[in-house]
Amino acid sequence: MKSFQDYKKEISIMQAASYIGFEPNYGKGRRTLVMELRENGKKIDEILIKNANTPNEHYFDRNKKGGDLISFIKNHINDFKNVQGINNEWLKINTVLSDIAADGVYINVLSPEQQSKWIGWQGAFFNVAKVISLSGFVYIAGALENSLGLTKSWMVVMGAYALVMISLSLYHTKFLPKDRIKCDLITNLE
Repeated sequence: MKSFQDYKKEISIMQAASYIGFEPNYGKGRRTLVMELRENGKKIDEILIKNANTPNEHYFDRNKKGGDLISFIKNHINDFKNVQGINNEWLKINTVLSDIAADGVYINVLSPEQQSKWIGWQGAFFNVAKVISLSGFVYIAGALENSLGLTKSWMVVMGAYALVMISLSLYHTKFLPKDRIKCDLITNLE
């Protein structure tokens, strides 16, 4: 499991803000990135990011809140849709960080055209995974139950599931992009 320090090396405040709808306003600020959240064309929130995309980056907002990446997520936790129903605040923050890190590779590496092309494949594979997990492995456990017994049949199924996950992990380790593409933000601020 990654620590908050690991996530801070991998995710910028700009990425987290973009995840909930903030957009950079490169026309404002010379040394500080200004990001705005708009609704129906009207600005409803604004943050300033100092030292963007560096280990020392910090944000400030109109409500005099500020801090690092973790503080940003904590102060905006209710704006992230994927944490509804989670009661533990630190689990919510970790869930958000994990999702942004996973999506970050996808968003940073692919162009918008490539993203739209592959999102269909991603959705299809999510559905196939649900079918296999919810019905395929249950069917196999049921079929093996008569010959192996209940406990051993589920041990076989969980072992097969583990092999599938290990295989997918090795595949992704080999074929997913390894380098994070840096935003051109630094050159825009100088």
